[in-house]
Amino acid sequence: MRILVVSNIYPPHYVGGYELGCRDVVEVLQKRGHLVRVLTSDFTNASVAPTLSEPNVHRILKYNSSSRGLGHQVAEGRKLTKLCASFSPDLVYFWNLGGISMWLPLVARWNRRPFVFFLFDTNFISWRIGACFTQFSRWRVFFRHIFGWSFLIKGWPVLSGAPCHFGSNFLRENARENGIPFDEARSLVVKWGIDPKPYLEADSHREHWPVRHLLYVGQIVALKGIHTAIAALGNLVRNGYPDLHLTIVGGGMDTQYAEELTSLVRRLNLEERVEFRGKIDRTKLPLIYAEHDVLIFPSEWPEPFGITRLEAMATGLVVVGTTTGGSGELLRDGDTAFTFKAGDITDCARALREACQDRATLERIRHAGKETVVREYSLEEMGATLDTHLCNIARAAK
Repeated sequence: MRILVVSNIYPPHYVGGYELGCRDVVEVLQKRGHLVRVLTSDFTNASVAPTLSEPNVHRILKYNSSSRGLGHQVAEGRKLTKLCASFSPDLVYFWNLGGISMWLPLVARWNRRPFVFFLFDTNFISWRIGACFTQFSRWRVFFRHIFGWSFLIKGWPVLSGAPCHFGSNFLRENARENGIPFDEARSLVVKWGIDPKPYLEADSHREHWPVRHLLYVGQIVALKGIHTAIAALGNLVRNGYPDLHLTIVGGGMDTQYAEELTSLVRRLNLEERVEFRGKIDRTKLPLIYAEHDVLIFPSEWPEPFGITRLEAMATGLVVVGTTTGGSGELLRDGDTAFTFKAGDITDCARALREACQDRATLERIRHAGKETVVREYSLEEMGATLDTHLCNIARAAK
């Protein structure tokens, strides 16, 4: 099958896990025998060296263009139309449309191509994809009732009936609560998956007791709750756990928040206990995980799901984290993780203390987390699910 994947950003350029996940899915679909091409934007990370050859990746869409008028939308639509004509995809797979034209699904419909949305973020559901649905409905009414151009839509299913893949049950419920009229019968929740092999190998010779090395991996932004983790560490260091050390890995565009974290570390006299490593190459993450005992996940916003916890758990780390959004589908207190209330410093310190006190409990939770990831969240299994569903959608459209 020929699949055209459309996303605003595509690796090696990326901002977060969403873009990396898109690449993982593209690669697993290619391994399963599908011919996949990617239509993406001209977005680049300055730190990433230019890619010399990408025969199946078309970086031709405009990212965050100041021109959002009809001329811009038509120009972007022509790019998709031209690629549909030359590649002749059996299906168009839409990922993140933020920063690029949200009219592209309408263009896919115009070119009579079936399509599916992959939704891995509440923002994509509530205003990006939702806006696309709303815009289509408005223009549909406009053409039909003002100009009488019913032939433009005759025989076309309404866009609001588009099938969707949701990265968690939470995201599907969020779409329902926001009134997004996706096609219930042709949509499904897809458990996110990783390739556990490099993480299992990194953990093969690592002891995680006694607990000394805490780790945070993610964007350096306030909604991730890093300040709560630092404050909880200060609480523990002052109350009988002086050997704990926190490593913070990740980058972000919120420089003010990064400065606030640095100031907090100084105020709590944790300069020798907290290390900021910045953004690192993802290929080095398995070894970073393996150097630590606990992944702390203090997020304060409704997380859609998250890849970091899967990677850490596969490497043998115990997760101490919040259960906001879809996180609770993976992090179950006393079973696969130690959990605490978002934004609560005292409760965060309590959960970390529990992880440090009882080796038998820690080992039980550590093994349960690893087994859960290997059994339920493999990239291979995710690829098989997507493969079957996408083929069914394409077949039904013929």
